[in-house]
Amino acid sequence: RTSVHDITDRILLDLAKKQYRLLRNVWQKNSQTEICYFVGGGAHVLKDYIKTINNNLDGYNIEFFEDEKESIWMMANAYYKLITDFV
Repeated sequence: RTSVHDITDRILLDLAKKQYRLLRNVWQKNSQTEICYFVGGGAHVLKDYIKTINNNLDGYNIEFFEDEKESIWMMANAYYKLITDFV
C-alpha cells in the first residue's frame, strides 16, 4: 500500500493556486465585487486548498455551494442573465 496524498495534494494545490490567481485578477478588474461563489464539482474538490490560500493571503469573501441542486440553479441563472444581456 502506498499513499497517493503526496502526489494528489501537490497537484490539487497547484490547481487551487491557478484558480486563486484567476480570482485575484477578476477581483482587481471588478473592484465592486462583494463575494465570489465557487460552484460545481471542481470547486468542491479544491475547496480546502482554496480556503487555505485565501486565509493565508487576501481573505476575499468566498463561498462554496455544498448542495448540488443549489449549484445547478446558480449556473442556470447565470446563463439566463448572460443570454438576456446578449439579446
